[in-house]
Amino acid sequence: MALKRVSQLPAFNGVPATGVAATATLDIPIGPRYSEIIVKGSDTANANLATMVLDCRVKVNGRTQRQFTIGQGDYINSLQSSASYYTSGTTRGIVTPGESFGSLFKNASNVTRFPIFFSEPGRVPGVEAALAWPTGNLSSFQLELDVASTASTKTIQAYAAVDNAIVTTGGLQKAAPMGKIIKWVRTSMDVNGTTKNWQNFWKRDVLVGVHFFDTALTNVQLLADSYEWRNVSQDDNLYHLSQHGMVGTASNFNLVMDYDDIVSGGGLRLDGIQDLRLNITLSDGTARNIPVILELYGDPD
Repeated sequence: MALKRVSQLPAFNGVPATGVAATATLDIPIGPRYSEIIVKGSDTANANLATMVLDCRVKVNGRTQRQFTIGQGDYINSLQSSASYYTSGTTRGIVTPGESFGSLFKNASNVTRFPIFFSEPGRVPGVEAALAWPTGNLSSFQLELDVASTASTKTIQAYAAVDNAIVTTGGLQKAAPMGKIIKWVRTSMDVNGTTKNWQNFWKRDVLVGVHFFDTALTNVQLLADSYEWRNVSQDDNLYHLSQHGMVGTASNFNLVMDYDDIVSGGGLRLDGIQDLRLNITLSDGTARNIPVILELYGDPD
């Protein structure tokens, strides 16, 4: 990958005034190849970014490619030993997995920085570069943040690490087009008991991982046309993640497919699978909906 530059992005449109909730939109410039976007926010009422922002969406040509809360995104980032950063007065630190965002800020001088990785830093260098998002063929590239209503003044900004990816077609040079990317599709799984059979939840792209945001999962089995790809307890899974340089947490269950860092070959190709199912075991049978993020490698939706 070429030498990257770190540049400030344009201002968000629609950051709400005091006591109002709204969606703030960042129109990201088209042309560069994006390795990461860092969102930073502060609030005069001591709120942090995870409190200020209720939901995040990354959009390509008006369609959502990733949807997550700051907390959900931070847990997925933490698998690759990446984390958010905070400033509180003269105190600086890292938000570690499982740590409460709400306990971090004690005065009005605070900033949270949250990374949205496209070129994922935990992967081997060649794969990392291949996952960056070129934008030469896009009509729009946006980040939307649903901002909560708080009795305070909010400041939200962003900057990005980019390079200029160029392709030559018919003797003409132009900005590289977007190809396959890592998408995050958020859904939910309803449970009512200590077991759940979740069928046919997705049938295209390459499955990179399934992230369950619940503390009660004790075992997950993944079957594709009756072939068992994963059958692991929470403890076994946490250990296995650690052996591949990943940092899991008991606050959620991260079922990872591409331990080899080569997404197209290390993930589970879902095209053509007739029966895809997850068998879940839980320690708590209380009826609820568990948030789930499917991490997928494929063309933009």
